[in-house]
Amino acid sequence: MDISKITNDHIEYQLTRPELLPFCIVWGGITLFNAADTPITYRNFYAFEYVYEGAGIIRQKNHEFHVSAGDFLLLTPGYYYEFLPDKSNPWKKIWCAVSNTSFMSGLLSAYNIENVNHFSKLNSPLQLENILDVLESQKNDKESFRAIERMLFETVCALSDASSGGKPISLATIGKNYIDANGLNSSVEDICKQLSISTSYFFRLFRQEYGISPQKYIMNKKMDVAMDSLRHTNQSISRISELLGYENVSSFSNTFYKKTGMTPVEFRKKYINESTISEK
Repeated sequence: MDISKITNDHIEYQLTRPELLPFCIVWGGITLFNAADTPITYRNFYAFEYVYEGAGIIRQKNHEFHVSAGDFLLLTPGYYYEFLPDKSNPWKKIWCAVSNTSFMSGLLSAYNIENVNHFSKLNSPLQLENILDVLESQKNDKESFRAIERMLFETVCALSDASSGGKPISLATIGKNYIDANGLNSSVEDICKQLSISTSYFFRLFRQEYGISPQKYIMNKKMDVAMDSLRHTNQSISRISELLGYENVSSFSNTFYKKTGMTPVEFRKKYINESTISEK
């Protein structure tokens, strides 16, 4: 993508997820702010921005960031932002924004950059140009979203390396936090691809640090969700099994029995009986 050829004041693309994935919507574009523009915007999404040219100020609550060419920004949700481009040298920025999800908050937390907003003189848009290329293709499919997910992961890794406040974190902890953030959609294979390590190596690191395999950790989280669903919802066992990603009810029931010593039906009946007794 040749950014120097972009002359429009604003170019924007958007994709909406085709199925259950870590984030719902992805935006991206190029912005050339008019020097007179001073919008105040409430943001409920995560935004990654890189300044190619110019300068300006971004205000967030009690913080003020003086940005210039080469700076990278990570704007977190839940704040009003005021954008003040330099009147004599307004900026040209590339940006990408994703919906506010536990996946993103968990990922930033895993890399210790959840409270870092300004990366001065990074001098690289990282994966933003590649993300914009995917958005420009306008393919609302799983492959596009998975590609963007990988590129966001790589971007967060690079920002963590560039952050002076970032503390070293083990690959096992990164994987665990990814599982915690991504919930039932977690895949050990995806984690290993994004970390560029083999599954056997990741299994060994994870077991050394947490005393359990990552697959068993994911299974335990699924069982916790299953028990909560059986206790507190009227969802059918087949529906719970489907939501947890099991191929059939039999497979889910066998796993549940090994974990709790009861079938899902027995567990639900036991909870109902205990609730009835406690109410008397």
